[in-house]
Amino acid sequence: ELSTGKRVMSPSDDPVGTVSALRFRSQQAQIDQYGENITDGLARLTTADNALTSTMNMVQRIRTIAVAAANGTNGPDQRAAYAKEIRELRQGVIQQANTQYADQPVFGGTTPGDKAFDPATGVFAGNNGSVVRQVTDAPGLAGQVNVAVNGVDAFGTTLEDGGTLDALAKAIETGDQAGMGAGIAAMDDMRKGMLDVAST
Repeated sequence: ELSTGKRVMSPSDDPVGTVSALRFRSQQAQIDQYGENITDGLARLTTADNALTSTMNMVQRIRTIAVAAANGTNGPDQRAAYAKEIRELRQGVIQQANTQYADQPVFGGTTPGDKAFDPATGVFAGNNGSVVRQVTDAPGLAGQVNVAVNGVDAFGTTLEDGGTLDALAKAIETGDQAGMGAGIAAMDDMRKGMLDVAST
């Protein structure tokens, strides 16, 4: 001890101290791992929140287009242009719904695939599995946090062929006032649903 400044030169010098030191190192490593798990979980949730924010901006734009299209003064060419933009925005929403973190879709649960929603059809391709991070040494669920964001809760069936966005585009093309009104209400519901998901 005098020459090295260390109390334990080898395990045989102080078996009790050695065990205590090893236990401390193990506990410290465990604490470090919990910290990494928390950081990882927060990063995943932040990625999902950012995607929801971008999507809500698109939804607001879609609503604005639908309101403009429903004013009754638009001719076929203008309605066609509105419908085209909505279809383009639908593809943008699908891209946001397929946002990834660490090569996994954040809205896809525990799917082994790289997409939460089929890019072509908009159908949900993920699952509702929990994405768990261990954040304390408490047993069972008490020490865990589920960082999954449910894709169905966030986007529903609005992205599917024949779903809300597709139906709204068709209603605008044909001048279907009732269909446009339904689409506007659906955009309000969609935005509210995303806000609810983001706040949980």
